[in-house]
Amino acid sequence: MMKPLAPLGRGLQSVDTVVVEELLLRLKSTAYMTGDIIIRKGDPGDWMGFVSHGMIAVLDPNYEATDVVQRLLRVGSHFGEISLLHNQARASSLQALTWTQLEVVTQKSWREIEKLRPEEMRLCRSEIHRMLAERQQVA
Repeated sequence: MMKPLAPLGRGLQSVDTVVVEELLLRLKSTAYMTGDIIIRKGDPGDWMGFVSHGMIAVLDPNYEATDVVQRLLRVGSHFGEISLLHNQARASSLQALTWTQLEVVTQKSWREIEKLRPEEMRLCRSEIHRMLAERQQVA
């Protein structure tokens, strides 16, 4: 079975394994049927998702139509880092293209771990920001 944090973990080798374990323990599974809108642009952003089954379309935020796909998220992909860390509204809408299962970490869970392990979570947050900056340079 794939570990849901694997895509994030590849960039977080320097993060304490206890933090990763704490995140894994707090993940919640949620499922979506084909065609379901997972999030809508402008929705409150209080969780991050890891795709453990299925495929998701990231819809182009510049169009109202749900048929303009910006990119695809597959098993091992993740989204919502910015929303999780900064409580920002969603920048794009996401739609399930197949039956999809997500593993979700909420802001509440994130903050619980920050209270338990503040130094390690500061490093984790820093690493996520670094990965986001790298992804934006590629785009």
